[in-house]
Amino acid sequence: MTKILDIKNLRKIYHTKDDEIPAVDDFSYSLEDGEFISIVGPSGCGKSTILSILCGLIDKSDGSITYLNNSKIGYMLQEDSLFEFRSILNNCLLGLEINNEMNKTNIDNVKRLLKEYGLEEFKDKYPDNLSGGMRQRVALIRTLAINPNILLLDEPFSALDYQTRLIVSNDVYEIIKKEKKSAIMVTHDIAEAVSMSDKVIVLTNRPCKIKTIYDIKLENKKNPIENRKDPKFNYYYEKIWKDIDFNV
Repeated sequence: MTKILDIKNLRKIYHTKDDEIPAVDDFSYSLEDGEFISIVGPSGCGKSTILSILCGLIDKSDGSITYLNNSKIGYMLQEDSLFEFRSILNNCLLGLEINNEMNKTNIDNVKRLLKEYGLEEFKDKYPDNLSGGMRQRVALIRTLAINPNILLLDEPFSALDYQTRLIVSNDVYEIIKKEKKSAIMVTHDIAEAVSMSDKVIVLTNRPCKIKTIYDIKLENKKNPIENRKDPKFNYYYEKIWKDIDFNV
């Protein structure tokens, strides 16, 4: 496989008026093309900070981040953040507008994505006409519209109820795989991580560093819902659960 992102010795220190607060300490990982990884760890350990650095929302304190082979990132937030006054199509075109990439090819690709993933009939409607799951699919298509190689997913299903979360995580996984994208997902849900990922990175408490990397090798890997039934699913779930220090 081809390496498309190389992170070396990443560090982040937040500076306050009276103190320095270390958040990330010596995080290194190389992402390969088509790979889906999840990052888990104790609450507040610095998981989302890593994603924020990768997409440029905040500056790193030290280390290097190298995007290889013209890689481009797309960032999917916890909330769908759709604009209620814009149609579904125009919400999906937002990134192209911001990047000044509103050409026929890109617009046609967005329309293809809406048709491919069951949203074509809603393209002229508004977000308040959609269910929570459908809104998340729109948010993903908006992210895919700029044609990124790498998707950064920050707790993308946390606002959904359990049943909807299962269905939408399945949808999102299959879209990402079908569109041949790589993904880095931050989640608190170990089952979600095991069922969706090729590898799961467990972080220590803050300042976070990598504690363990699990290579998820299920017996018959399919989609996330079916993967939860795999004989080895509980094995990985329990190993990761025990590895996370929830008490700190």
